[in-house]
Amino acid sequence: MVILLVLVMLRVQPPHRGIFYLSYGIILIPFSVVNGILTGYITPEPIVWYNDAENLGIRFFTIPAEDYLYYFLMYGLSYTIYESIKKATFIK
Repeated sequence: MVILLVLVMLRVQPPHRGIFYLSYGIILIPFSVVNGILTGYITPEPIVWYNDAENLGIRFFTIPAEDYLYYFLMYGLSYTIYESIKKATFIK
Protein backbone atom coordinates (compact mmCIF):
# COMPACT_ATOMS: atom_id res chain seq x y z
CA MET A 1 0.00 0.00 0.00
CA VAL A 2 2.85 2.40 0.73
CA ILE A 3 4.28 1.80 -2.74
CA LEU A 4 0.83 2.46 -4.23
CA LEU A 5 0.58 5.72 -2.28
CA VAL A 6 4.00 6.84 -3.51
CA LEU A 7 2.98 6.03 -7.10
CA VAL A 8 -0.26 8.00 -6.66
CA MET A 9 1.71 10.92 -5.22
CA LEU A 10 4.02 10.83 -8.24
CA ARG A 11 1.02 10.78 -10.57
CA VAL A 12 -1.00 13.48 -8.80
CA GLN A 13 2.05 15.71 -8.15
CA PRO A 14 0.62 17.46 -5.07
CA PRO A 15 2.33 20.75 -4.25
CA HIS A 16 4.48 21.28 -1.19
CA ARG A 17 5.84 17.72 -1.11
CA GLY A 18 9.02 19.02 0.49
CA ILE A 19 7.03 20.42 3.38
CA PHE A 20 5.17 17.10 3.65
CA TYR A 21 8.42 15.11 3.94
CA LEU A 22 9.89 17.62 6.39
CA SER A 23 6.78 17.55 8.58
CA TYR A 24 6.75 13.73 8.45
CA GLY A 25 10.33 13.70 9.69
CA ILE A 26 9.53 16.14 12.50
CA ILE A 27 6.40 14.25 13.53
CA LEU A 28 8.41 11.02 13.75
CA ILE A 29 10.10 12.37 16.90
CA PRO A 30 7.02 12.38 19.17
CA PHE A 31 5.67 9.33 17.33
CA SER A 32 8.84 7.39 18.18
CA VAL A 33 8.79 8.53 21.81
CA VAL A 34 5.17 7.49 22.38
CA ASN A 35 5.49 4.27 20.39
CA GLY A 36 8.76 3.48 22.17
CA ILE A 37 7.04 3.83 25.53
CA LEU A 38 4.23 1.54 24.38
CA THR A 39 6.59 -1.12 23.02
CA GLY A 40 8.83 -1.19 26.08
CA TYR A 41 11.86 0.90 25.15
CA ILE A 42 11.94 2.69 28.51
CA THR A 43 9.61 0.46 30.52
CA PRO A 44 10.54 -2.95 31.91
CA GLU A 45 7.49 -4.60 30.34
CA PRO A 46 5.92 -3.48 27.04
CA ILE A 47 2.35 -2.21 27.09
CA VAL A 48 1.84 -3.31 23.48
CA TRP A 49 3.37 -6.60 22.38
CA TYR A 50 3.95 -7.43 18.69
CA ASN A 51 4.31 -11.01 17.54
CA ASP A 52 7.34 -11.11 15.22
CA ALA A 53 5.81 -14.10 13.44
CA GLU A 54 3.06 -11.74 12.24
CA ASN A 55 5.33 -8.95 10.96
CA LEU A 56 8.71 -8.58 9.26
CA GLY A 57 10.60 -8.76 12.54
CA ILE A 58 12.53 -5.59 11.65
CA ARG A 59 12.58 -3.11 14.50
CA PHE A 60 14.00 0.33 15.14
CA PHE A 61 14.74 0.28 18.85
CA THR A 62 11.62 -1.62 19.96
CA ILE A 63 9.26 -0.26 17.29
CA PRO A 64 8.33 -2.50 14.33
CA ALA A 65 9.16 -1.06 10.89
CA GLU A 66 5.53 -1.54 9.88
CA ASP A 67 4.48 1.16 12.34
CA TYR A 68 6.60 3.73 10.51
CA LEU A 69 5.24 2.59 7.14
CA TYR A 70 1.66 2.61 8.41
CA TYR A 71 2.11 6.12 9.81
CA PHE A 72 3.59 7.30 6.49
CA LEU A 73 0.60 5.77 4.70
CA MET A 74 -1.98 7.45 6.94
CA TYR A 75 -0.25 10.83 6.93
CA GLY A 76 0.51 10.69 3.19
CA LEU A 77 -3.00 9.62 2.29
CA SER A 78 -4.47 12.53 4.25
CA TYR A 79 -2.03 14.93 2.61
CA THR A 80 -2.68 13.65 -0.93
CA ILE A 81 -6.47 13.69 -0.55
CA TYR A 82 -6.42 17.17 0.96
CA GLU A 83 -4.20 18.58 -1.78
CA SER A 84 -6.31 16.88 -4.50
CA ILE A 85 -9.54 18.33 -3.11
CA LYS A 86 -7.93 21.73 -2.72
CA LYS A 87 -6.70 21.61 -6.31
CA ALA A 88 -10.09 20.49 -7.64
CA THR A 89 -12.12 23.09 -5.77
CA PHE A 90 -9.65 25.94 -6.20
CA ILE A 91 -9.36 26.54 -2.47
CA LYS A 92 -6.31 28.64 -1.67
